[in-house]
Amino acid sequence: MSPAQLATVCVLQFLMELSDRQVAEAVRCRIDFKYALSMELDDPGFHHSVLADFRERLAVVLADSLCEHVGGGWRHS
Repeated sequence: MSPAQLATVCVLQFLMELSDRQVAEAVRCRIDFKYALSMELDDPGFHHSVLADFRERLAVVLADSLCEHVGGGWRHS
């Protein structure tokens, strides 16, 4: 899945108050989720752990960006 699709999943998850497992299941089974994500109907979706990995990478990018903005130059390794 693309980063844009994963971000959309996170928004849907928040709005519908779903767990990672529940939203991954919704992506696999619900036509409205597949439509919102521009997925084929037979797309198998993703494992729920992908969301935690995505959020972790997003947090690192945001932290790096914030630190560069305030002049700290801190880099996560």
